Amino acid sequence: VNDYVAKDNIRTAEIFKLTMNLLMRQAYDDGYVKKLVNCRVKIKRDEVQEKKPLSEEQVNIVKTANLNQSQRIFTELLFCTGVRRGEALALTKSDINFQKGCLTINKNLVFAGSTTQMKSPKSKAGYRELPLPQKFLRELYQYCSTLQGEILFPMRNGEYMTSSSFSKFWKGIIKELQINADMFNQELKEKCPWSTEEEMVKIDFSPHNFRHTYATNLFYAGVSPKVAQYLLGHSSIQVTLDIYTHLEKEKICESERDKIFDYIEKTY
Repeated sequence: VNDYVAKDNIRTAEIFKLTMNLLMRQAYDDGYVKKLVNCRVKIKRDEVQEKKPLSEEQVNIVKTANLNQSQRIFTELLFCTGVRRGEALALTKSDINFQKGCLTINKNLVFAGSTTQMKSPKSKAGYRELPLPQKFLRELYQYCSTLQGEILFPMRNGEYMTSSSFSKFWKGIIKELQINADMFNQELKEKCPWSTEEEMVKIDFSPHNFRHTYATNLFYAGVSPKVAQYLLGHSSIQVTLDIYTHLEKEKICESERDKIFDYIEKTY
């Protein structure tokens, strides 16, 4: 159970625990076991790291990193659309409508051990059309013209990525981002020798952090929760509202903090 939690698969952990509880209860009632040993298993939610959006510094690191074309398009796609990793890896040229300037999400690439499975989106809400910024659309058009096959992010053999090939692909991205971050941190230390470790830019994020960044950008852009729900492919409006409520609290805290600072500066 905690292995799933470590991978942030909280819902999967909950379903697994519930299923095991039911099986053990039936085994106990039938006399196959003498104790319900798994009933005390707890999901260690306190160990789950909160999914955070990229900071302004992290975004700049991504934008200025020396990425190759496919790496660049992949990170920009995540940033501009907030699609899930599997949705991005499942994309083909035919999913892009360059005239309308939109992207169709209608499938999801799932890693199952060493195999790859093409499945439907996580729910009906996963089927959606996403608007694409003009600048990214032009870059995407140029990128597609270099591809020999239909798959947007293929392996060298032209097939869909496997778990191992994506891991290598993502590690390549992280490597370049880390080089850029190290340069940024070094310059920061030279300009501000008193800078703390917390102020250093860390490259500790996954593709999902881009999705949370997109959700955050929707909030600050004034996009309504209902529209955000559609764009993010949330099956429940509550998921979207939870994100918006959290961001609203942060916004209020920042606003109140600024008021306090302004008052202190005037009275000090």
